Amino acid sequence: MLNALNLSEHDRAIEFAPGLGITARMVLRTNPLEYRAVERDPAVAKRLEALLPRNRVQVVRAQAEDSGLPSASATVVYGGAMLSMQTAEQKVRIVREAVRFLAPGARYGIHELCLRPEGISNRVRREIATAMSTEIHVGVQPLCCGEWVALLDCMD
Repeated sequence: MLNALNLSEHDRAIEFAPGLGITARMVLRTNPLEYRAVERDPAVAKRLEALLPRNRVQVVRAQAEDSGLPSASATVVYGGAMLSMQTAEQKVRIVREAVRFLAPGARYGIHELCLRPEGISNRVRREIATAMSTEIHVGVQPLCCGEWVALLDCMD
């Protein structure tokens, strides 16, 4: 995902749910103009603030769907495997927030869990979601490829 976004020193990046800061550090190696992390967990945000360099970096303690950051303020917005952990309604709100951030010509990248084949039965979908949720101790609601595309297409 990060390679496809092709970040550079000209970018203003926003990352949703940076977690351990692994992708944040990768992005910061591209020396962007600015990097902002949106993290809802205060303990994680505090750890990120201590971990990341202070210049051109801001950690915003907020929900991804209501960050308070200004509109059209980013050239790159991304999140890794965080939408899959949200309800259908939350997915829509988060994608809308991401789109709100995008300046003209900006890029939005996601890296998510994808069910296959298309049209997978609801029973199998529930079994997969339950097994994954049990394994990682977080509710998981992945979509099929076509559902991800439909979610993003409706944001134009």
